[in-house]
Amino acid sequence: MYNAFDNSKPLLVARIFEQVFMLKHIGYVAAEIHGAVYMQAHPDLQTDTTPISNFFEETIVNPTVLNLLRRRGDIDCGGVRYFAVGYGDFVQLILPFKSGHLSIGVSSRRNVPQLVDEVVRIIDHDPTS
Repeated sequence: MYNAFDNSKPLLVARIFEQVFMLKHIGYVAAEIHGAVYMQAHPDLQTDTTPISNFFEETIVNPTVLNLLRRRGDIDCGGVRYFAVGYGDFVQLILPFKSGHLSIGVSSRRNVPQLVDEVVRIIDHDPTS
């Protein structure tokens, strides 16, 4: 069972998180890989969201939306590269890969397409293939 308050994560995930947090205006990073969820907030992040709320977003909302977008994208759009949700205070960026997704909470001031390119270079297209 996943413990939303346990910060332990595999070395590869820890390295990806560390590199993503080095980018500008990142508040939150999570990964769902083969059903396991890993989440980390920036130490300076002030938010009303809770680890439990984030856990449900990573296990229910993002995989469901991603599944719908993949199905549509695979028909005649060349797949799905990422999707972003513009919440009131931030943007949630989700990048799919073969065995799950990477989720990044970022300031709404950030250029999302540019961030996608930076993150793709970090994860090298598929960190778990």
